[in-house]
Amino acid sequence: IYSAGVTSSVEMFIDSLLENMIETLDIAHSLENVLSSFSFNFESNVAKSILCAYISFYILQDQGWKSTPIRKKFLLASLIQDIYLDNDDLSKLKSLSDPNIVNFSELEIKSFSEHHEKIAIIAQQLNKYPELDFLLIQHHERARRDGFPNRPSPAELQLAVCVFNMCSQFSLE
Repeated sequence: IYSAGVTSSVEMFIDSLLENMIETLDIAHSLENVLSSFSFNFESNVAKSILCAYISFYILQDQGWKSTPIRKKFLLASLIQDIYLDNDDLSKLKSLSDPNIVNFSELEIKSFSEHHEKIAIIAQQLNKYPELDFLLIQHHERARRDGFPNRPSPAELQLAVCVFNMCSQFSLE
């Protein structure tokens, strides 16, 4: 997506990838089974994104959200949430007020502060995944109101956003 943009070929690839992930995760039956063979090497966003996808899949399943469109939306959001971050360490930041933000250049901070908007624009082009853009634009919102871009109150945060953001955060821990 990052390089090719959204084309019919890219959409077919995404759909096939997500179908295969769902089939594999259904066969595994549990997060514990999947994690027993997972390499916890967090040197790149790829490992964090895959772990986020696994965690979100099983949380959705546990909560009874078993529809294929919802599963695909969360899996895809997990995989693409940070593709516009050129420095993998930026994905470890929790917010724009994270104390570790001082370790990055102005250009990197700008990239971090805008990456959610860039990926949401791409998500809007993926018609098979309604509201994917909504999930991605808010993937740094936090109940403590120290996230971004809108800092909604805890009562205003959508449940799906809370679930996704917790999975994303847990994948870093």
